[in-house]
Amino acid sequence: MNENKKKSAFDGGIIAAETPRRYTVPEHVKSLNGKRVDETVNGFEDFGVYEDDDIMEEVVEMPASLLKAPEDMPEAPENLKKSRAGRKPRKSREAVHTSLEMVGKKKVLHEAEVLEITYRSLDKSLLMDLLVKQYLTALEIHEDSAPTILNHLWGQARLVDGKRMYTSSLQATAQALELSYASIQKVTKKMISKKLLSKEADGFLAFDSLLLHFFESLTVNKQVVLTFEELEEEQMEAITKDSKINEEMTS
Repeated sequence: MNENKKKSAFDGGIIAAETPRRYTVPEHVKSLNGKRVDETVNGFEDFGVYEDDDIMEEVVEMPASLLKAPEDMPEAPENLKKSRAGRKPRKSREAVHTSLEMVGKKKVLHEAEVLEITYRSLDKSLLMDLLVKQYLTALEIHEDSAPTILNHLWGQARLVDGKRMYTSSLQATAQALELSYASIQKVTKKMISKKLLSKEADGFLAFDSLLLHFFESLTVNKQVVLTFEELEEEQMEAITKDSKINEEMTS
């Protein structure tokens, strides 16, 4: 016999749960505890339901006068605008008109002495990127990868029917330069819109005549000349679409 059955509940024994037995009133019994049998339910008296004062708590309602509607709540303070006292309004800048042309070296120097800035490096591709960047900046092409892309197109171009053209795909260009296809596509489209490049019927890229002349002029010491010219009011009306001044209108 199991030892646990011998122990009492106080000694750690197992207490077996007993199923409550329903008491059935015999038919001959007419009353129970002073009440008629038909007033009891299954042998249990209906004493009603009583609330437990220790459990049930009375809910105290807040007076309506203390409640505030959302519109009565104080609004959050607005962020104070920063004072611009002492700051002068930024003066609008006039547009800059840029022109590019290949001219003789004797014609471009207008001062008795000119500042010369020289870049020196063993890295030829780096020097070409710095040089071509000046050309592209004048045409408002400012992407960092643009000089590298244009130099690659020129360096890998070949003659097709006597015309220098780039024949590889943009995907091949992206792989060769380790750049994203989207970057190559964006820069190439901008160069086409600026008429640096033109797309031929066979999909090849051809170079603008001025760009061809520029690349072919780069022999020993690669040079560009930057000229900063202040315009007069009457010259503004004489500027042509390619940002050059019509001398006939100013004379």
